[in-house]
Amino acid sequence: MNCLYMNERERVLAEVEVLLLARRFRRLYEAVSQPVCAAHGLTQTELDILGFFSNHPERDTARDVAEWRMLPKANVSQAVETLIGKGLLVRQPDEIDRRRVHLLLTEKTARMLPDIHASRKKLSDIMTGDFTAEESAVYLSLQRRIDDNARNYLERKESNA
Repeated sequence: MNCLYMNERERVLAEVEVLLLARRFRRLYEAVSQPVCAAHGLTQTELDILGFFSNHPERDTARDVAEWRMLPKANVSQAVETLIGKGLLVRQPDEIDRRRVHLLLTEKTARMLPDIHASRKKLSDIMTGDFTAEESAVYLSLQRRIDDNARNYLERKESNA
């Protein structure tokens, strides 16, 4: 944190609030997702994977999910196998590199996507529904900067390891 705080106590409290915000956001996300998971017989990880593929069709491998969603590879692998078993994903070998396997959403999944997208919209509405247009723009700008700072730090840390 920088010099915006009057004293050390305010700085520490602000740092704790950031951690609590992250935890609270995760709990809110899971609470909003729970009805969709229950309605479609999905775990939170399975829902996250389907949502990821829906929002990022160009990133269509289990590795992409693990990297971009920062999920353990073993959890992603297990969830992908379950989703394939439920008929919600299919494997498609890469035409050039047979070791690379693309994962595609099925028609059965397409019927779930409106529910998944509605839950994401509800989450956004809960968090920012009372923001003005200007506040939303500022929030998104700051969110991107915070994400960039976190990503840059983690990339530097991983490259030095």
